[in-house]
Amino acid sequence: MSTKIRMRRWVRAALPLVAMLAAGCGDSSTATDAGASDTGAMPGDVTEMDVAAKDSGVPVDTGVPPADVGCTGDSACPAGQVCMAGACVTGCSAAQACPSGQSCCSGMCVDPQTSLAHCGGCGMACTVASGTADCVAARCTVTGCPGASASCDMMAANGCETDTATSLAHCGACGNACPTRANATSTCAAGACGYTCAAGFGDCDGMADNGCETDTRTTLTHCGTCSTACSFANATAACAAGACSLASCTGAYGDCDATAANGCEVDTRVTVAHCGGCGMACATPNATPACAAGACRVGMCSDGYADCDMMVANGCEVDVRTSAAHCGACGRACGAGQTCAAGACQYGTGSDGPLVAATDQVIGTVRAGVAGVAGSTTVTLSNVAGVFAAGQSVLLHQTQAAVGAVGHYEYARVASVAGATLTLTAPLRNAYLSDATNHAQVVRVLEYTAVTINAAATVTAPAWDGSSGGIIAFDATGRLSVAGAIDVTARGFRGNRRTCAVTPAYRCMRGVAGESERGRGTANIRANQSGGGGGGAGQDCAAGGGGGHATPGEPGAAGTFGVCAEANPIPPGGGGGTSGVASLSSAALFGGAGGEGGADEDGSFPGGGGHGGGIVMVRASSVVLTGAGAVRANGGDGESGHQNDCAGGTGAGMGGGGGGGGGAVRITALVSATVLSATAMPGPGVRADGGGGGYCGATMQDYAAGAGGNGRVSIVSPMVMGASFPAHTTD
Repeated sequence: MSTKIRMRRWVRAALPLVAMLAAGCGDSSTATDAGASDTGAMPGDVTEMDVAAKDSGVPVDTGVPPADVGCTGDSACPAGQVCMAGACVTGCSAAQACPSGQSCCSGMCVDPQTSLAHCGGCGMACTVASGTADCVAARCTVTGCPGASASCDMMAANGCETDTATSLAHCGACGNACPTRANATSTCAAGACGYTCAAGFGDCDGMADNGCETDTRTTLTHCGTCSTACSFANATAACAAGACSLASCTGAYGDCDATAANGCEVDTRVTVAHCGGCGMACATPNATPACAAGACRVGMCSDGYADCDMMVANGCEVDVRTSAAHCGACGRACGAGQTCAAGACQYGTGSDGPLVAATDQVIGTVRAGVAGVAGSTTVTLSNVAGVFAAGQSVLLHQTQAAVGAVGHYEYARVASVAGATLTLTAPLRNAYLSDATNHAQVVRVLEYTAVTINAAATVTAPAWDGSSGGIIAFDATGRLSVAGAIDVTARGFRGNRRTCAVTPAYRCMRGVAGESERGRGTANIRANQSGGGGGGAGQDCAAGGGGGHATPGEPGAAGTFGVCAEANPIPPGGGGGTSGVASLSSAALFGGAGGEGGADEDGSFPGGGGHGGGIVMVRASSVVLTGAGAVRANGGDGESGHQNDCAGGTGAGMGGGGGGGGGAVRITALVSATVLSATAMPGPGVRADGGGGGYCGATMQDYAAGAGGNGRVSIVSPMVMGASFPAHTTD
């Protein structure tokens, strides 16, 4: 028998002893069981039994000859390994310790801090009822729960014991308890706390903290539901058992349609169909009936009618469009020889008495910038000149507007004055804007009985200053007789003009375009709407363009080419464009100003553009021009270039300024208008001519600036004798 066979038999004979020694006790039943156990190990395998036998010092049949053993004991192996069959293998024993931080459990080194099978010590298995178990710091914990479940008590034994989707104590997350709300039942659904109001209550303020704070059975503002308020027009409401009801009407109101939903819908003090009580209707001929203090009245008369006898029964009994005794209004009787047509027989009240002008006079001095809203009876003043007072007639005019409607005007009467606010007797038909880019004005309309302007006298208005001015407006209940002149020549939009004190020298620059209905011009050869363009820059003589109105202004002459010339030839200023419409019945404009000439390299400054013509608005019973009598709204002439005016100015190449455009004249005569026949400038008659252009220099009558365009004239009368220039319209 070989040595290997004898050794294996010896080992098998010693197995019971080995098992007993490995178990560390003398229990013979344990040893017998261990010795009788069939491990199923194959020859050469290292089993726990082998390890135990090894630790007891009993030889183990490894299936390897003793001569083949590579290690002779555990001490020859590193920590965490034992010597088996002559080789170091993973394992541990009583004689061979595990690495630091590990424990020897069943012959294997384990970390009791993290081992699920030996969590905190050998044989302490970590298992949970539900969820995912984990050994953390030698403690068995639940680290993952399915769905909305959670381990809120932190006890591994019962696993994920809480459903946070429905738990009131842990709603949505552990520890998130749903609070108790007043008059409500708390709920947890899908992990969110909520509450359900008790019957008869509602959460009407949307604040969870006070729960269902409202008793919807009795609360007027939340009756039955939070969104239902008990409110009946002009009535007292009630809420009972969650239902609204109308208790009673208030004051003089009545529930005339017997419908609770709209409450007491009728004010019987003022309702025509129920005046003084339900079903008591008012009726008045030629008028819209009215009800005041529960009694029928004449409200608004139909157009052209008036209630002059103040009797309700016959309504508005007078046709004020044709009644001489009540012309335009009750009690306004036309004078002898006059008729009432379209409700008018004279203009103005005559409150300013007669005007006899023997010398020059300036009227229209009570004026201001103005702003007001269409439909309003109040306007706000700015830059006030003179004194406005109750009872005065005024003319409002939108003189400039950056965009949109411009030139519209209307007459009004002042009811009262309070600081910078005028209250008018009737609502405005138009809106009037005054700000940085829009300028409207209001001017007092003088109300004369008769006006006579003698041959030596000229009546004019203050020039336009950017806020107000440039308008003559007066009425005469009688005759307007003109042997002298009503003249607003060059009182309109301003051409740019310089002086030595303000501008010692202006050279090699473009001229400034003339002012227009859209605002002031800039240094530009292009026209500024109706304002003429400025002459181009450089040596020499580029002229400004004329201002426009009914007809366009003429362009200026081009300049020569020299020092600092912007082009060859130097471009002139363009002529101002047309503006306004032929009819002056609701809108009128100043003439556009001429453009300034272009600046050369050595003169003083270019010629300024001519100012545009202003506006004349006169109304009278009749109008007569006699002799050299004239009504003029001509454009002003442009200046010639200023060559040596200022110190240091030399040469003769400053461009001339364009002429201003003609303004607007509107004459209204109830009976007749005799206006002569306007012929050559600056002759008699009614005129709105454009101004002439300036020249390059006082001694150089060439390179002419553009002339201004013509303005507009309207003469409204049943009989017109004579002709204006340009030809007048009759509307």
